[in-house]
Amino acid sequence: MAGSWQDVRYGLRMLAKSPSFTLAAVLSLALGVGATTAVFSVIHAVLMNPYPYAGADRMVRVLAEDKARVSKNFFLTGWQLQQLRQVKSIEGVLAQANWELSTTGSDLPDYGKRRLGQIDSRIRFLTKRIDAAVVIDPAAPRPGSAATRVFFGATVTYKDAAGLEHVVSIVGIDEVDLDRGYISWRSPLANALMKASPGDRVDLRAPAKTEHLEVIEVEYSPIPMDPFREPLGAQSKMSGSQV
Repeated sequence: MAGSWQDVRYGLRMLAKSPSFTLAAVLSLALGVGATTAVFSVIHAVLMNPYPYAGADRMVRVLAEDKARVSKNFFLTGWQLQQLRQVKSIEGVLAQANWELSTTGSDLPDYGKRRLGQIDSRIRFLTKRIDAAVVIDPAAPRPGSAATRVFFGATVTYKDAAGLEHVVSIVGIDEVDLDRGYISWRSPLANALMKASPGDRVDLRAPAKTEHLEVIEVEYSPIPMDPFREPLGAQSKMSGSQV
């Protein structure tokens, strides 16, 4: 122990005699330690532990690219996001929207003005949709052959090429629910079935093939509809910095 203390005292005396050398040695040591720490921090964050979440290696980011591999924006509605969350092979889905935020000398940031413009445009669109909406009772009596032909509001039982029977109800765009068999009146299947009667054979044309269907039954009965609910995430608030 005494020998070690003598070595320390000798080293300190030698450093005191050469202050320039001492300063260079301390700076070199500090730079070396700092650089090593910084490099390790980057490697640890990027390669060893990229995300501070459990199961980070199972996270996948989905992007849309054109043939030139240039990223393109694509948008999902609240209903489409809910449908993705119901896929059994996906545990969870998060939709992200990137917005530029820059403050100005006026009362609102540039982002706020753009966002308000988008909201006003959406309100005008929805107002026109409401004004143009027509309430149709599927169970209302229909005259003559119209009671057995496929039109808007019909519930149709049909058989596919494999002999399997399916039941679908033809509804508006906003009432689509594939889990309950509610299809849009503008869908390819609805277009194929439209104006058909029981016993008719129709062709469902798709890009890959054409499938032959047989209409089994057409009826007009009440189509249950759930009350409107805000899609998940619709009430999320924008977070931003205050200046």
